Amino acid sequence: MKPTIRDYRNSDWSAILDMIVQTIEFHISIQKPIRFESYTVKLLRNYLLGLTAQHRNGTGKFLVAVNADDQPVGFLFGAVDKPDKELQKCVVKSATFYELFVLPAYRGQHVATALITTLEQHFKQQGCQLIRLHDVHATNESAQQLYRKLGYVPRVIEMGKRV
Repeated sequence: MKPTIRDYRNSDWSAILDMIVQTIEFHISIQKPIRFESYTVKLLRNYLLGLTAQHRNGTGKFLVAVNADDQPVGFLFGAVDKPDKELQKCVVKSATFYELFVLPAYRGQHVATALITTLEQHFKQQGCQLIRLHDVHATNESAQQLYRKLGYVPRVIEMGKRV
């Protein structure tokens, strides 16, 4: 499938919410320690409201991959980082990818690659010199392989302990 990548639309709401639920369920299923133990749909609706608000006001960018019927099959959300005022003069302008999801039936068809490269170009046009990834889980080998293939390299290791 050659995906069509476009900006988020209000009509995408239900499909994207379903994908966010699947994302959280994946995070809950992976090895401990984990960040999420449970969720409510209300909580995820509020989270999605926040992402779409950032997209509308220009502080974030929300891209959607759609099939030939214009139905969402994946999405990517990212935002330009806001450095501390004191550090602003000595750090490069950067952005962070926060949420990426592709429906299982569309994985392996370059949908994620199209989303990532499109958003990379957007942030490059915004003057960003670095794009960071938020929360790539250590056990998610397929995501790590995709990011490595696209030139991403590990920068820090986040460690955690359940107490």
